[in-house]
Amino acid sequence: LCTRATALERLARQPDAAAPALEAAFKEVADPRHKARLAWAAGMLPGRAEAWIVRLSGEADENLRLVAVRLCRRVRGDVMGLVERLAADASPAVRREAAIALKGVAGDRADRAWAVLAARHAAGDRWELEALGIGADGPAGWGAPSHWDTRLAAWLVAVGDGWRSPAGREIVWRSRAAATPKLLCEIIGRPETTTNESLACLRALDFQDKAAVSTAVGDLLAAVTFDGERATVLVPELVTRLAADAADQAAARIANVVGRIQDPGMKIEMARRFRLRDQTPALVSLAGDAGTADGVAAAALAVAGELGGEEALRAALAVDDPVAARLHEVLGISGEQQVRAMLEETIRDAAKPANLRAAAVKGLARSKPGAERIVALAKGGELSGPLVQVATAAISGCPWGDVRQAAGEAIPLPKARDGASLPPVAELVKRRGEAKAGQAVFAGTGTCGKCHVVAGVGTGVGPDLSGIGAKLSVPALYESILAPSAAISHSYETWTAVTAGGRSFSGLLVSRSDEGIVIRGADGVDVSLPAGDVEEIVQQPVSLMPADLATVLSEQELVDLVAWLQTLGGR
Repeated sequence: LCTRATALERLARQPDAAAPALEAAFKEVADPRHKARLAWAAGMLPGRAEAWIVRLSGEADENLRLVAVRLCRRVRGDVMGLVERLAADASPAVRREAAIALKGVAGDRADRAWAVLAARHAAGDRWELEALGIGADGPAGWGAPSHWDTRLAAWLVAVGDGWRSPAGREIVWRSRAAATPKLLCEIIGRPETTTNESLACLRALDFQDKAAVSTAVGDLLAAVTFDGERATVLVPELVTRLAADAADQAAARIANVVGRIQDPGMKIEMARRFRLRDQTPALVSLAGDAGTADGVAAAALAVAGELGGEEALRAALAVDDPVAARLHEVLGISGEQQVRAMLEETIRDAAKPANLRAAAVKGLARSKPGAERIVALAKGGELSGPLVQVATAAISGCPWGDVRQAAGEAIPLPKARDGASLPPVAELVKRRGEAKAGQAVFAGTGTCGKCHVVAGVGTGVGPDLSGIGAKLSVPALYESILAPSAAISHSYETWTAVTAGGRSFSGLLVSRSDEGIVIRGADGVDVSLPAGDVEEIVQQPVSLMPADLATVLSEQELVDLVAWLQTLGGR
């Protein structure tokens, strides 16, 4: 390139001698690329550009016609006149170059020339479509004031109803004119338009004036009744593009749509944008669903709070079920002071079910201010029983090193078998274990098989672990071992029955009826007690699984055990 630039510079110093030499070379060379370079060099000689532009624009080789357009732009020649001559050129490449040359050129002539170029657009030619888009831009380029309004108007006059053709719809899709939103909505509303094309038009609406889009979408929703897949997919997307102040006119449509939306994010956004206060129970329910991603659940609760849904949230939090436990955990993600106060309220209430208090501790640990508050509660002696276990596991797995360090004395992790302190869960999850060795730990040193079943082998005192690797994350597996009371599975709570004779039996409540109860002890033996002999039966806040299991394992055995548990369930 440097050599070529130097050669052009030297030729320009001797134009009278260079011109005939370049002319002779141009005639002799057969390679189109070489001819184009020679033509460019000849046209750049002082006073020679206009003649070469005229000459090249009439050449049969499209490469030379391309050079004519580029040369004309470079020397600021009669670009408009040249584009008018080439607007109907047979070569798509030449037409693309002519379209690009119109960038920033205003006026009726430019609009008409652009319309001729656009009328020859072939459906599927994305390069040509983008060139037309550049040709409708203003001098400052994309995002600045453009010539789209006049360009599109001239084209619509030229093609008439032809704008509805596949090629015409592509022009509309690329356009950025004031009339574009209405045209896009007309395409979306036509029954023959495919769902995919409609979705593309919806995305194109996001590049238009928002007020014009809201008006066009409102008119479309009022005029067209969608059905089938189009109703399920398109109507929610259309509604979200309405301005918030248009909600009153579309209230019935919005209410009908929200219930059918499958995308949780869209459901949340619609509730927020249109202030749908009647959706707060649904948002709370969405957040409590175990299948909802944590971030989405937190967003749902945030919007429910904005809409005044505290009453619905508190009602859901008060129920002793897995949904309430889930809500307590995701509620703490925001870390807001009001949320932290609500979780502390549950933690301090001894009358609350143990699993909800444990979930509140875990939820509080999901923000740094909340985790710091847990450490303060522990140091103040305000955590007791299984809550200490829960706090230990929760803080150990948190990502804030200074918080883990501050918790070291108040709520330390249990010791390993050799008396050494276990590293935080945040560090344990990074260790690589040997699954085969972990299987041996499960059956041997860990004595896990005495209470759990895997693939039909073991004793069914605790939950069947055959699919545990697909259900729990690695941090959750460590938590279930180091702090078993932190998350007691439903139907595996520990109960204690006291007989009239003063004897007590603890274990799983296998059955309960008017005739009596059956309790399964840690040894797997079922004890049947007649109803008349049972004086009291109480659910315990602690798990039947021993809290000091880690003390019988070395650190490596613990890591190996978790590595094997990960493999259960198809992971």
